[in-house]
Amino acid sequence: MPAHAAAPNGESFEDSKVDQLWTELGVHANFITVPVSEGPTHGLDVHRHVILPHKINGEDHFIATFEVVHQLHCLDMLRQNLWWNRDWYKEHHESDAPETMKKIHINHCLDMLRHRLMCTADRGFVAWTWASAPHGMVVDFERPHRCRNPKPILDWTIQHAYPKKTQEISFKMPKGASRVPWEHFVSPTDPLVDKFTSICGPLDETCG
Repeated sequence: MPAHAAAPNGESFEDSKVDQLWTELGVHANFITVPVSEGPTHGLDVHRHVILPHKINGEDHFIATFEVVHQLHCLDMLRQNLWWNRDWYKEHHESDAPETMKKIHINHCLDMLRHRLMCTADRGFVAWTWASAPHGMVVDFERPHRCRNPKPILDWTIQHAYPKKTQEISFKMPKGASRVPWEHFVSPTDPLVDKFTSICGPLDETCG
């Protein structure tokens, strides 16, 4: 993995062309659907996970997205909220979500990526190499990695994204289904929760 490959095109900076590159990765792709019959293989449970209110090809389907799509979305969220990018995005792509919700969203993304990095715990070595640098050596980030090609997954996601957003669909929780409490996602001790509750209501309700 070439060490310079991470940023020669300025993909962390604010620019509409940069946004387009991230969009092409699939960070804004809508959800996909998974047949209920395949749910157990992927750890999906009809009593826990949301199902479309109508059948596709005669079968119920879960709504879902690939983990890599969510992880890239979170990375893009952090990129947009870097201090040197923030003003540009506030001017060009500011959402109407309450500021508290934005902070909770960003904190969530940061923690999700932390979880993933710790879960996969890369045991490869990062060493130093001699270089024509001020101190005569630099950290050698150009290390060999065995990677999974994400492009087929991301392309498939874009091609098979469901045509309607969740906000455009009338979902109804079926009898026997369990509701996960908000505390599962947002710590009740988080100082942001009081502000969130004042905007959105109790933690067992949805916001907006």
